[in-house]
Amino acid sequence: MNQAASLQETIAKGKRHYYDGLTFRKWKIAMLNVHGHHTRPFLEEAWNDILGEAESRTRANRDKQTSSKTVAAGTRATAKRPGIITFFGDATMLTLNALACLALFGTCTSRLPYPFYTKLPWICFAAFTYAALWKMKDGAAIICVPLACLFNPFYPIHLTGSVWSVIDLVSLLLLVAMSLRFLANPKK
Repeated sequence: MNQAASLQETIAKGKRHYYDGLTFRKWKIAMLNVHGHHTRPFLEEAWNDILGEAESRTRANRDKQTSSKTVAAGTRATAKRPGIITFFGDATMLTLNALACLALFGTCTSRLPYPFYTKLPWICFAAFTYAALWKMKDGAAIICVPLACLFNPFYPIHLTGSVWSVIDLVSLLLLVAMSLRFLANPKK
């Protein structure tokens, strides 16, 4: 009977320590110092009781919170709408992609004045860099980072006009495909 009373006392004292945020090791050392080393078997059992009680409270609270959110059979759960930051980020990315597509299309179809070609790397660099950063989880960085490096305005790469024509056409096609893929699956 004496052991059961000490176990109940240990559990009561352990609950206070547990809810104060002490770890099991600290709590066990404190209990061993207070009650002596002969209580070691009781400490393990007391800790399991304390954890079981705390876990059952947490589970009950979780069940209470999710029970109101259950979806009936045959119905669809409402999807969480993206926030305003996501909306503006996607709109910025699509705007930059559209500008870069127009610029690349203009270089592919006609001879433009020289000042346009000095602005083209800045436009494409901005579009590819932003798309790589904004859609990094979707794997867009694999395509956009090399293209951003190629159109880098800080350290320009000097190639012939025919090579740049091919690069512009391939970049245009990749950018259009990436933008269409994003518009088809905007939630990713």
